[in-house]
Amino acid sequence: QVKTFGPPWLKGTRIGEVLFQADYHLKELSMGDSLFEQPAIGMRNCWDFEWKTEGWRGREWFVVKHAKVLLSSNGVLLPHVEMGVEAREQ
Repeated sequence: QVKTFGPPWLKGTRIGEVLFQADYHLKELSMGDSLFEQPAIGMRNCWDFEWKTEGWRGREWFVVKHAKVLLSSNGVLLPHVEMGVEAREQ
């Protein structure tokens, strides 16, 4: 498999790697990886569905809603990122 970054400028950055790892963990949760408990009450994984009677299919992913770098009064760069999780039926 190949790591994919979007937008492309995230590739090779620390924030890009953090987002990639977070997205990977989100996929582990949705696929029912037994090493992790679901972080939200009522959140289900793919094994919690009765696929023949519950026809819902969905996908979830992290998105960068807004990102900027601020400069403090003493010259320190401060990254500021607003994140979200989006989902849709398939």
